[in-house]
Parts: sequence; structure tokens; C-alpha cells
Amino acid sequence: MAKTIAQMTAEIEKLQRQIEAARSREVDGVVGRIREAIDFYGLTPEQLFGSKAKTQGNGKASRRTAAKPVKPVKPARAKVKLPAKYADGTGNEWTGRGSTPRWLQDALAAGKSKEDFALQAP
Repeated sequence: MAKTIAQMTAEIEKLQRQIEAARSREVDGVVGRIREAIDFYGLTPEQLFGSKAKTQGNGKASRRTAAKPVKPVKPARAKVKLPAKYADGTGNEWTGRGSTPRWLQDALAAGKSKEDFALQAP
């Protein structure tokens, strides 16, 4: 017979408790062996964690990683306002870059050419 979700969930929880108990036993054994080695060899925190080892609030030495070199920040380029190449005389202008503006599209559709709106080079 197939197990229900509730049965499988209960089984998972039971296994998780067993895992935690086994981990706790193993940690206790490892800590005991480490303490014995520290006592036997007379090791100091500086020998274990380095001379600049700092402890956190929980008494454990913090891991310090090497600082990554910082790349200098390049200043942003100043945006250059391009001169208009096309204008319609009512204040609409276009540099000739990017999409053709609506006012010029409408004029082209009405039969005019871009040259009709071209400005003279300074």
C-alpha cells in the first residue's frame, strides 16, 4: 500500500531527528579530540588561528579573507550635446542619430525629403 503524505512527512521528521542526534555525537567526539590535542601540544589561539585572530561575540575566531583589490573608478564621460542636422522651423530638431522623430516621419510621408529640413553646416 502506498504511503500518504502525512506518513512520509512523519518519516522525514524522524530521520532528521536521527541525523541531528548523530551529528551531535560526532561533534562532541571531534571537539574532545581537538581539546586533547591542544592540551597535549600546548597550543595557543595564536598558533591555531594566527597572530591577528579576533574573536566574535560567540568566542569563535572569525575567518578573515584577503581584501580584493579595488579598481579605481573612472569618471563618467561628459555627454556632448550634438548639433542638430535637421530642423522644421517650429522648434523641432534632430541630430540625425537614433530613430527618426515623428515630426520628420510625418513630413516624409507627406512627400517632403530630408534635404528640405537639413541645416547648413556652421
